[in-house]
Amino acid sequence: MQYYKRYRMELDLVQQPVESPVLPENYLWLPWQADRLEIHASVKSQSFRHEVDSHVFPCLADYYGCLRLMQEIALQRTFCPQATWLVGYQTADHGIIECGTIQGICPSDYLGSIQNVGVIPGHRRLGIGKALVLKSIEGFRVAGRKRATLEVTATNFSAVELYRSLGFCITRTMYREAIDDSLLST
Repeated sequence: MQYYKRYRMELDLVQQPVESPVLPENYLWLPWQADRLEIHASVKSQSFRHEVDSHVFPCLADYYGCLRLMQEIALQRTFCPQATWLVGYQTADHGIIECGTIQGICPSDYLGSIQNVGVIPGHRRLGIGKALVLKSIEGFRVAGRKRATLEVTATNFSAVELYRSLGFCITRTMYREAIDDSLLST
């Protein structure tokens, strides 16, 4: 077994000023629609399959695991459509390539929880992840939530730094047990 250090981070949605979400040129927001569930799963799998989180959560390593996860999230009574978004890239031939995803749930009357911020590798380092988090926060505010929370693997330094830059603070450190992939090949 291998253990992964993870942080729970929180943001006060009442006191903390948060900037408006802005996408780069030629990118657009696609709000939650049930018929986009499979697209969320596809973007999620492309975003996570070669990342550390696919070791921590094996369901993120392939499309069908991501599809099951999306179905579970969307069927929860706590699912928050206002905090669930896709980002699409508008191509020159007017087609849209979906390249970013985020989901939100509201486990209580005061708390919104960000799930699975994913951006496909070819679209990273453009501010899409930041925009997705800000858009989800906006959705939690619309839903009347007072705090936002998320969990992140500690070795995902760029994500931890992004969340800190947006005002999230580490409130808890946890360790998640996962199977060591190197042992599977013996």
